[in-house]
Amino acid sequence: MNIKNRLIKTATLLIVLQLVLSLNSVSGEATDLELTLSFTNLGDPGDDHYEGWLIVDGSPVSTGKFSLDANGGIVDLSGTAITTFSVSAIDLELATKFVLSLEPMGDTDTVPAAIKPLAGDLNVAKTSSTLTPNLGVDLGTVAGSYILATPTNDPVTNENSGIWFLDPTGTDPVAGLTLPDLTGTDWTYEGWVVMNGTPVTTGTFDTVAGVDASAPYSGTQAGPPFPGEDFLDNAPTGLTFPTDLSGMTAVISIEPRIDNAASPFQFKPLMGAIPVDAIDHTLYALHDMSSTLAAGTVSIAEVTSETTSTTSTTPAATTSQSTDDDSPGFGLALISLSFFTILVVKRKNN
Repeated sequence: MNIKNRLIKTATLLIVLQLVLSLNSVSGEATDLELTLSFTNLGDPGDDHYEGWLIVDGSPVSTGKFSLDANGGIVDLSGTAITTFSVSAIDLELATKFVLSLEPMGDTDTVPAAIKPLAGDLNVAKTSSTLTPNLGVDLGTVAGSYILATPTNDPVTNENSGIWFLDPTGTDPVAGLTLPDLTGTDWTYEGWVVMNGTPVTTGTFDTVAGVDASAPYSGTQAGPPFPGEDFLDNAPTGLTFPTDLSGMTAVISIEPRIDNAASPFQFKPLMGAIPVDAIDHTLYALHDMSSTLAAGTVSIAEVTSETTSTTSTTPAATTSQSTDDDSPGFGLALISLSFFTILVVKRKNN
């Protein structure tokens, strides 16, 4: 091989090498992204934990697991504070949504659990998302009322030992709750009375009219076609039925449909203290607490050399430091010199 051909080959290899280095440099910078989470009123997961997910081209990609400390701060599963999570720019390119799941202790799979409290669409720039309760319904109009009564036994006995979410003030009773229908969603409503610190269910329901799913404490007679419960029999340990519900607390929660916990889930859109001097068959109001439900924000930004991240659930990629050898000006000069060498050699051949 003569010297001229060697020069042409060498120049060509230099061009290819510089192009590869340039592509690698761009790729390395593009994969460095930091995701920051912020929440209000997000409940303590207890022995469980939360996990974030980007929905990428329709499939979930984990952004990391975390829990909450006593002050609501984000910590990893060992209790160390987390400031950011590392995510891939390639994933973000196809991502449309962020979802927060509640995962059971010991979870190791790569798909979200069935309970997904919060979700939100990414903005057009893929830099942020506003997270709201992932219920599939609008809680814009929420209201509630109830009476104390025990219709499933003798109508004049222990009347303050039952609660029914109905309004009896008209010709016929009507629903005492204003809530969206949860039929067909992953969620259901559940009524509760907190008795001396112990939450006791009144049953689950999807719609505000119609009987609820159970009557574990009621008497033998039929109750009205609305959610509610008489607390007459089968009292939980530590409680005595019949009782007087005066001075206790009434709650309507939104529960995961697969949930069977003995206490309300963190979503409680309606709540109210039962008056200490409550009179049976008198209409009392529940308070709209929907504004206190959990919410959050997601922020996504490129990692820069000035960025400092104390902890992360996944190792963050190392930010490339610019040098003379990988600067755009040096690359262009090298390519130009290679082309010039090829042209000179070809002209001499001619």
